[in-house]
Parts: sequence; C-alpha cells; structure tokens
Amino acid sequence: MSMSRIAGMVLVLPLLAALAGEPADDKVDNPMYLTWSAFKAGTWVRFSSTTRMNGARTELEITTRLVEITPERAVLEIHILPKAMPSGAGKPLVQTQIAAARVGRTEVAQRMKEKADAETVVGSGEEELSVGGQSIRCQRVETVARNGGSEIRSIIWSCDQVPGAMVRMRTTIEGGSDTMMQLIEMQVLK
Repeated sequence: MSMSRIAGMVLVLPLLAALAGEPADDKVDNPMYLTWSAFKAGTWVRFSSTTRMNGARTELEITTRLVEITPERAVLEIHILPKAMPSGAGKPLVQTQIAAARVGRTEVAQRMKEKADAETVVGSGEEELSVGGQSIRCQRVETVARNGGSEIRSIIWSCDQVPGAMVRMRTTIEGGSDTMMQLIEMQVLK
C-alpha cells in the first residue's frame, strides 16, 4: 500500500474548501475548522495507526499540529512516519491542510448526502477510553458501507475536548484490510 493511499485513509475528516462564486451569505461553519477552533496554535495530537492487509502489517505514527488559527482558517501540518523507520533515519511524509472557517452550504449538503447514501449507521453510544492514563468520554458511531461488493465496517470514537475530535477509529474491509488508529498523546493549548 503506498504512503499516499495510507495518508488518504488517515485523513478521516476531508478538507472542506470554500466554493468560488458562492454568495458570502450562503456559507456555513466548516466542521473540520470547528474541531480545531477552540485550541491555540501549537496544539497537537499524535496517533498510532496499524493496518493489516494480505498478511502484511504497516504501522504509522501520525502527528497533526495546529500551525495557525484565525477567524478565517485553520492551518494543520500532518506528519506521517512509518514506525519501522529508526528515529532520524528519514523524513516523514508531511502534508499541510488549510480548513476555511466557513464553506459553501451547497458543498456541505452534497458531502452529507453522499455520506448518507454510502453508509448506514448500525450503532452508537457513549464510551470511556483511556489515553495516556487520562479517561476521555467519547461518542461512538458504527457504520456499514459497501464499495465494489466489499463491506466496509467503521467505528469512530470522538470527543469535542480533543483537537480534531477523533480519539479512535477502526475500519475493516471485508476480505481486505483492518486498520486501527488511536490517539496516544496530545498537547492542548487553550
């Protein structure tokens, strides 16, 4: 599996960019921006990600850092480093995302419709997870989707007190892969 494919899987919350030409009053709050807006620049979260596919195992460490936060946008820097790589033995894949504070209502509605058409919520609830010895109260949502004949099951645990909101995610593709991504460390600046 290529690093770019893994990076695409890792970035659960898609970048929602403002639509050109849409009237300014037809904007809504960007969900991605909102998950970072309560925190100061310098805040970061670190995840451990393990994917098992065709007998192979890939382990990554993903760190997302809030570089800049303004009323107009959030700038995030994402470092993806294979765990098998010795410290200092290479450079991580680095991506930058810019999340506008407000995005076009039409775009958000379209993405929500696509998501609702593609997956079915099969379970939800609250659950306590432990991260670095700290207990975090999370919302848990389980979904099932189909893609090319394969069933995709996902469980996402999220919390508003965590930058980016995600605490843990598990995605299993029938006959394919199993990915577990979990928050292992964070530094919150408010």
